Amino acid sequence: MDSKPDPHKAVSSATDRVAARLAAVLNDGASVQAYKDLFDLRSTFVHGRAGLQKVSTKQRVMARSLARGVARGLVDMALKGPRPRTDVLSDLLTRGALYL
Repeated sequence: MDSKPDPHKAVSSATDRVAARLAAVLNDGASVQAYKDLFDLRSTFVHGRAGLQKVSTKQRVMARSLARGVARGLVDMALKGPRPRTDVLSDLLTRGALYL
């Protein structure tokens, strides 16, 4: 069996992969750090780590903004025509890796 090498091997963590794809959908490099900050906040809460502060208005606004932008971007992509899921995810990762 001749398998292709992973062109995204350098983007090893799941968090980085999601952040890269998110940045590609939004076409916004600043969204990488915003996503990672929100993910850390979420992890602190979910895993019961000490030091959890009240979620600020700024953080709530950022989370909603990212969610709206990604939802809008994915719908726009879907309207361009059907593509295999693996192709879409790979393309987003390729484009988003530049923002990491």
